[in-house]
Amino acid sequence: MRRIMTLAIALIAGFGFSMSEVRADHIVVATPNDFIQALGDEAMRVLQDPQSTREERERRFLALYRSHFDGRDIAQAIVGRPWQSATTSERNGLNGLADEYITRKLVFHLWAFRGATFKAPWFGADGGKIIVISEASQPETRKHLNIKWILRPEGRAWKIYDVYIEGFSLRLMEQREFKSLFHRFGGTVAGLMRAFSEEIAKISRLELRG
Repeated sequence: MRRIMTLAIALIAGFGFSMSEVRADHIVVATPNDFIQALGDEAMRVLQDPQSTREERERRFLALYRSHFDGRDIAQAIVGRPWQSATTSERNGLNGLADEYITRKLVFHLWAFRGATFKAPWFGADGGKIIVISEASQPETRKHLNIKWILRPEGRAWKIYDVYIEGFSLRLMEQREFKSLFHRFGGTVAGLMRAFSEEIAKISRLELRG
């Protein structure tokens, strides 16, 4: 583990980061796991805010997602081959729909963990990317969630490239889902955009539980 940590620190230094301060919009951090810790803490505050409606929570999650995730690359991975034939306008539309779909889905699935203790104690390097290991624990319900974050540097900030929730990649799971939907909705970009819109509406109709 010490060797992996040394490699990660060397990688950070190689990209020109200071170990004393890395800025990602309003989050100022010393290490990648500090960045994820701050982001996780903010997400938990959004979920727990008693004054917020579901729509407000989804808007705040969307803002966090667009600030700290590599949304364009994630959208391209989810859409897959149809992205190549899409126009610039269609790509922008797909990107926006993917952002909204993912953040609404995150609010729905993380609702059961509101009030959980979030910890991101470890980071390391793998093939030029930074890995952060975190967990969310809900003592009252005894629920536990393991989350692995894949980061890449962007300027003097971090962007989240992928998230593994209990071992399942967000990018790959949604890629499989929308590959199926692409064919079901006629095999066109317009059909895929309609699929995104219907999936977003479907999530919004689901009752938050937990």
